Amino acid sequence: MTLLEETIRQIVPPDRQAAEEAEKRLFQSFPKAESLGALKDLLLRYVGIVGTPTPELPRKCTVICCADHGVAETGVSAYPPETTAEMTANYLISRGGTANACSNFAGADLLIIDMGIAADTDGLPGLVNRKIAYGTQNCAKGPAMTREQARQSVETGIRIAASCAENGYTCFLPGEMGIANTTSSAAICSVLCGISPEQATGRGTNISDERLRHKISVVRQAIEVNAPDSSDGIDVLAKVGGFELGCIAGLILGAAAHHAAVILDGFNTGAAALIAMAIAPESRGCLIGSHLAAEEGHPAVLKKLGIVPYMNLQLRLGEAAGSSLAANLLDAAILLCQTLARESGKSPLALFDEELMDGVAPKITDKTFNFYLNTMPTLGRSFMEKCQSRIDHLAKPLYSLGRLEQIMVQLAGILDEERPQQSTPRVLLCFAPADPEAVAAAEAEAEKEEKEDGMQGDCCADGADEPDRLTDLGEEIHGQFACRLSDADLRALQSFVVHANADGFMAYLRDHLPPTAAFNFGRMVAEDLTFTAPLLALACMTPKDAPRSVGEELEAALLDENGDLKYAAEEFLAHVPKHLQGMVSALMGAMIAGSHNSALIVLDNPATEIIARYTEQLCPAIRPYILHTQPALLQLGMTLEGGVACLGLCVIDAALHMLNDMKTFEETGVSIAADGPGAKKQQL
Repeated sequence: MTLLEETIRQIVPPDRQAAEEAEKRLFQSFPKAESLGALKDLLLRYVGIVGTPTPELPRKCTVICCADHGVAETGVSAYPPETTAEMTANYLISRGGTANACSNFAGADLLIIDMGIAADTDGLPGLVNRKIAYGTQNCAKGPAMTREQARQSVETGIRIAASCAENGYTCFLPGEMGIANTTSSAAICSVLCGISPEQATGRGTNISDERLRHKISVVRQAIEVNAPDSSDGIDVLAKVGGFELGCIAGLILGAAAHHAAVILDGFNTGAAALIAMAIAPESRGCLIGSHLAAEEGHPAVLKKLGIVPYMNLQLRLGEAAGSSLAANLLDAAILLCQTLARESGKSPLALFDEELMDGVAPKITDKTFNFYLNTMPTLGRSFMEKCQSRIDHLAKPLYSLGRLEQIMVQLAGILDEERPQQSTPRVLLCFAPADPEAVAAAEAEAEKEEKEDGMQGDCCADGADEPDRLTDLGEEIHGQFACRLSDADLRALQSFVVHANADGFMAYLRDHLPPTAAFNFGRMVAEDLTFTAPLLALACMTPKDAPRSVGEELEAALLDENGDLKYAAEEFLAHVPKHLQGMVSALMGAMIAGSHNSALIVLDNPATEIIARYTEQLCPAIRPYILHTQPALLQLGMTLEGGVACLGLCVIDAALHMLNDMKTFEETGVSIAADGPGAKKQQL
């Protein structure tokens, strides 16, 4: 029996019992687990794969498989064939590739495999040499490889997965490097998804319209010349595939046999997964999705695999960028379970600073609001241009980092820094209703202390103002005003704050003061925080006894059936339920003041999204300072308060890793683009 056949026999479906037990435990400790949306599904999928209801944080391995394609000689890529070898050297010597940045972000070990680079790679330190040949043959003229070579590439991947599993890895993040590999993947996609070459073929390395038309014709020719058998995965791989794609298919089969998860990246890893599924349909059970890539055929691939993406970041490269972000989401979900299960005598708010809103309403006039309207800073355009220029010259296809590039440039303009750093401070600011009984008890105690102290009349004989104990209660709170919040909600919030490496701040709102007082409280807290933390995530907390969440109430009150804003911005506050007007006003104040202080405002669940949409209409100047997290970046359907904003901070962290860990073409010696928009901008 061959290794491939033995591996297929070892593949079993995911452990449903483990997943059911994990789900039961989750709901027992966190009754609002449905608020996790697709994050819960991600967690349970991983649990089923590894077969334990109480998983540890996964040990992750990013595996980049490198090989050249003979079809590159037809001119289907914007980059020359030698780029494959140059990028492989970049991973191992310069350490400035997307794969390096992504593995740093995900906390994954990085493994670089030579499956068929058309160059001598013996001198590359750390390279795992499994070269089958010096590149495949031109699949537009005949088979890319022999059937035996196809089987060899798959079995190489199986051996790599087995070796890694034996060393404790439970999660693989495959990626690939090979000029013209999206041409092979398009052919695989067309054959195995039953769609046309036009539907399967995208721009790959961001090629021009003319070259795209040529690429589509090459894909069609490869299929017509080879007539691959869609019922035989090895035949499809041999006819139109690549050595690195075969290795990834084998990695998937090996992972499935060893109860390890594979988080797919984009189009190329998806094509490899199609090969694996054609060889062994049960292997699909070990797969986890990540993002929807910008390649034309990727939606069809995901549909065929039965995988739903968690993000749409408009990425168009295959070095485990999207899968690294999905691995971060998985870490967040597992950390949440561990936090909920862990017994602790400490308050869930032990890591939070806290402040109680003053008991006296300040005088707020239109002048306060107009001050912000008329003095909002503008983004530093020169810093944005310098940042974009560096991004354009990083060793990758132009614009291939999608929304992550936009975040980098946006932050550069906000901070007036060409290269914002990973160490940029961040804080989650949560607004919550204070418990009236706890406030009354604290005020009574403060008044009692004042009387016992005799109001310190002698100390103030010189006319100095006496400190007002009733309005300074927020200095030492230690959670006493959070009584209306669920302990489980707070523990969940704590886990997301820790995961995002952020500080936490809980701001308590009094319920008897006008919205103007809440607006003033929100703006003052946000101003204080953003003096030192230019990444400000915002959230609002629902009391545990509320029949509906804040988000649900605001959706019902302020949006129409299409999800559009129902009212003019100037009048929307009057339509907010009265008990939420203070919460909405405080968040508006925080958004405006944080933007005024040149901070990036990271939004949370639907509640903050709705408030931001109205606030952006009232004060359009804040728009460049707002980061819409869900569904603009994440597509989790997650309503857990504070969790979405913290995951948004993690997306920013991924972008900062790209900006700071990657190196330019000049720094790495990698060839620049010869076609498409990159040919005009990526100049040495």
